[in-house]
Amino acid sequence: MQTNPDYSASKKRASEILEEASIIQPPIITQKLCETYGIKVKFVIFTEDNISGMMDFKSNTIYVNDQEGYARNNFTIAHELGHYFLHKDYYLKHPNEYEILYRKPISSAQNSPIEKEANTFAAHLLVPKKFLDQYYEFASIQSLAKLFAVSEEVISYRLKNEYGF
Repeated sequence: MQTNPDYSASKKRASEILEEASIIQPPIITQKLCETYGIKVKFVIFTEDNISGMMDFKSNTIYVNDQEGYARNNFTIAHELGHYFLHKDYYLKHPNEYEILYRKPISSAQNSPIEKEANTFAAHLLVPKKFLDQYYEFASIQSLAKLFAVSEEVISYRLKNEYGF
């Protein structure tokens, strides 16, 4: 297992997916992306209430907490897509190492480099810099969150990551 996250690979793959899907403006609707790649999305009620989602690689199905809001679910699906595009082969060989996505702030991802990569993939997939550049100077965090269909926390993370504030 790797010890350091490869953030550049996560960002690059997110950008490639957006280009492959011909997405030219926000919001990025992750369920549509899933359809494009033959990935099923099922909304379920987990027995533990702090679980946001998980990916079943054998059936290409993402399970998402039905009791969370749209923005959170959009991020959860993007995060699980990150695992699919970045880590599928690894997890098929090591299924016992897969971690369920527990509800935590994006900036305090699990210690696992793989989880950090999936969070980076999700943040860059949902809020690509090329789109953020068009809006961030004149829109509020609340407006940006609505435009990109993500939480204010994700917008704040991306603003800090890209522009240092």
